[in-house]
Amino acid sequence: MIVVRLLILSQFVLTSANSDDYRFVDEFALDPMPNYTFINKSDAAWNVTLMRYLNFKENNFTRNMDSTVCIRLSNRFAPTSKPPYGFCEAEKGLGLNNVLVWGDELAMNLGRTLYYEFRKHAREFNIFSIEGCDPMLTERRPEFCKTEVNYTDILQTLRPDVIFVLSRSAVDREDFNETKSVDSDRVYQEQLKRLKEMERIAKKVYILQALPSLNTDKYPLLYTVTPVRKLKDRLIKKDDKFARRRIKELRRKCRKCELIDIKPALLDHKQRYCGFDQDTNLMYIDQRDLFTRSGRGRIRGVFAKVAKEFKV
Repeated sequence: MIVVRLLILSQFVLTSANSDDYRFVDEFALDPMPNYTFINKSDAAWNVTLMRYLNFKENNFTRNMDSTVCIRLSNRFAPTSKPPYGFCEAEKGLGLNNVLVWGDELAMNLGRTLYYEFRKHAREFNIFSIEGCDPMLTERRPEFCKTEVNYTDILQTLRPDVIFVLSRSAVDREDFNETKSVDSDRVYQEQLKRLKEMERIAKKVYILQALPSLNTDKYPLLYTVTPVRKLKDRLIKKDDKFARRRIKELRRKCRKCELIDIKPALLDHKQRYCGFDQDTNLMYIDQRDLFTRSGRGRIRGVFAKVAKEFKV
């Protein structure tokens, strides 16, 4: 039966309201997620049907916004938020530190992966994730962030010992005048102001370095070009230059800060960020630019290294 269902994958339907708002109708929605105990995902390197099936199943917002780590998910600090967004309280860890992970969708997307690597250092482990909202910005951008959040109140209430900033803000990708000091850039000034606020409370602040973002208009190519490796880097926008420069400078101004750069773990053999595993043809990201199981698997090693080297 599974073979039959795999073979009809090519019949999937792509609906589109406009070029920026599309979704894939999952005819396998009633199927459980693939059990990699019984499926060798490496076979997707040569089995095109399996490749499409696995990428199709992993392209699932609800599964990739995995809140199963939360023993309680509430609208604390953001009364209008709804699951999978909000304030997530994970099971107490084995350590001594009050840990806060905050950011936009990425905070929840990667929060569970980070929890299992870092819980040995955590007494409390909380995740605050709000769609389109970057805690590093002191001024809300309503075109991205629809929810009013008082990030200062969160800091003052929780008083975390360790903060992880996991965000992929579109705002910090904006160009700035490279002939002038980054100190004069408005976005950087907001970020630095928030960072100083965090530094006054926390013992350690980890900032996720920026990645190039997904070109959502080209995501459907995933289901028409085979094998996926033939796409090379066509799915990706090369838009991380200014964001990475800002974050690098923020690190230089912050004595309690460290950068987490996951980009090297996701590069192909030619040192390109393509959004997929060149060997297996499996996507690292879904159509919302969130990390799939394959992507989180690669990132887990980076988080493990952070946990191993942690000290305050």
